[in-house]
Amino acid sequence: MSMYAGKNVLVTGGAGMIGSHIVDELLKCGANVRITTHKRQHPFGSKVSAVPVDLREMESCHRAVAGMDFVFHTAAFTGGLQQVTLEPIATFTDNLLINTQVLEAARIAGVKNYCFLSNSSVYAASEESLPESDAWGDAMRGVAENPTGTVKRMAELQCKIYAGTGQMKIGIVRGGNSYGPRDYFDLDRSHVLPALIRRAVAKQNPFVLWGTGQTVRDFTHARDIARGALFVLEHYAVCDPVNIATGRISSIRDVLSIILREAGNADAEVKLDPTKPSGPKAKKLDITKMQKLGFKPMISIEEGIRETVQWFKESYAEVSNL
Repeated sequence: MSMYAGKNVLVTGGAGMIGSHIVDELLKCGANVRITTHKRQHPFGSKVSAVPVDLREMESCHRAVAGMDFVFHTAAFTGGLQQVTLEPIATFTDNLLINTQVLEAARIAGVKNYCFLSNSSVYAASEESLPESDAWGDAMRGVAENPTGTVKRMAELQCKIYAGTGQMKIGIVRGGNSYGPRDYFDLDRSHVLPALIRRAVAKQNPFVLWGTGQTVRDFTHARDIARGALFVLEHYAVCDPVNIATGRISSIRDVLSIILREAGNADAEVKLDPTKPSGPKAKKLDITKMQKLGFKPMISIEEGIRETVQWFKESYAEVSNL
């Protein structure tokens, strides 16, 4: 019997990629789910209670958390490398406001369990495997990858302070580089995989790839991160970060090959543009703690890309205007 059955659970950002997959998992568990929405439409119909809010406003946060037993905080001002570079103040300040106010509202409302969705941006680039301690506590080393990573680090610290001074149990999940259905596919805001998928489905040829193509990441399906979030909050809500990732790294060039094949564009000529930014060279998350806790991701990169390409094809009728 899941601890979520019959409980009132809020998912901030429940229309987003990771948030919506958390909603899927909670509904399977029999939870009563409320989501916050801002600009995006959600796919759940009457299965959830949707509250349109601006989480930068404290009144909205109080309204969102009222009557909730648990909170999964996934809402964020987010985007890919281009957006973070062009809008660093919004990336930092808006997220700082949102994270602070949702957590404080949850405390005031007497929320029992709270899960914060962090990610791999809290780590400095490294070709070595990255354990949670590299961005936590006294062993922290290196600087965060970008403003997103900096504000995620700050939110984790806020969680630590709140967990140490109150009754709320807090779980922290650091997902790998997430991808999957319901991601942003807007070329100005998207992360690398949805941008590549959109262009591949549009049959771009030649296909220009930013950087050298040798950047490596642990690409983790949003559904696995969602399952990991539910697992951590139920079994390890001790305010100690847990990497939820596959343990397998893939280069952008290798992932592009899978994308082009699944999109029916395998014959496209790939041209590298090393003058364009491609982010830190390597990020591999240590999954030892996750494994010891007993959690295991289920979706391979090949299966996940296939599903995401198919979802995009079905959800976007016109992709040729790029």
